[in-house]
Amino acid sequence: MEEGAPFWTGFRYDAGMTILRSGISDFGSGVPFADVLPSYAAVRLMIPQGLRVDESRVLYQEGEPVREVSPPRTLLADFMGLASARFQHRAVERLATSLGPLGICQHGVALAACPGCTPCWPGWPEGSPAESGGVYFEPVEEWLILARQVRSLFVAAKCLTTGERIPPFHAEHIGRVGEFLVAPSAQVPLQEKRRLLAWQLNGWVVGSGVRLALSWIEDGRRIAFAYSGLRSALAAQLLSALGGPLAICASCGTMFQPSRQPAPGQRTWCQREACRRARDAQVARDYRARQRRLRTSPTRARVLGKRGKRK
Repeated sequence: MEEGAPFWTGFRYDAGMTILRSGISDFGSGVPFADVLPSYAAVRLMIPQGLRVDESRVLYQEGEPVREVSPPRTLLADFMGLASARFQHRAVERLATSLGPLGICQHGVALAACPGCTPCWPGWPEGSPAESGGVYFEPVEEWLILARQVRSLFVAAKCLTTGERIPPFHAEHIGRVGEFLVAPSAQVPLQEKRRLLAWQLNGWVVGSGVRLALSWIEDGRRIAFAYSGLRSALAAQLLSALGGPLAICASCGTMFQPSRQPAPGQRTWCQREACRRARDAQVARDYRARQRRLRTSPTRARVLGKRGKRK
């Protein structure tokens, strides 16, 4: 890294598009950089410039320059569409080149959730990643399996919300609790099915490497999901679609689900009685503060002076 350059220019992405390696040794305090920030999860997706798709694999190379994109709002729907796409290989190629790799290891788990693991490399399982020259791949079939799994989790959650029966073919892709989800209600009550699906979904999210992080960009600060590849972004959107937006109460500090997504920096309050009173008190204080600013503003003084002269 050039002397005097910003410290972030020394960052290098690893094979999972999640760990940043730095060319600097410390922050000027003698503390190794790796001990301060051993890993990094972005709120944007990283796409290696040389990413390509062959007959059965999505290939990319470690250390390649990357471009950043924000996950589109339609990511969840687009990805679930892979499961029923007419030309699935072409659909995977379109998504991979526009949104980047899934960021999964040899076991199909997000790299951020599987420390010490690596993606598949050409020749895998023979040889080693070092022999591949930093080239890694993800099987196209893994993309399609994940698409079917995400779609089935989404459909099952919607069915259990309304009390409808889950189609058996969706239960096949959910996991080991699938057989209980399609059982008659006399055997497995609806509430128990909901609990089982939540348990399965939570485990899937943990394996996706998604986490909460502070996003501080031009439009303000906010708590956001941090991604370690496309699989993490999918988990974040699936959680948002099923659970709704999250916010932190300005009074008690607990996390809750507001009726709509608050604007960045906007204060929100939960529905506890004490917090509702705190909200009303804050609204009143804000109103009085606005009135004081109006009374003392130079613009208002000039307007009132002109009115007095006319009289």
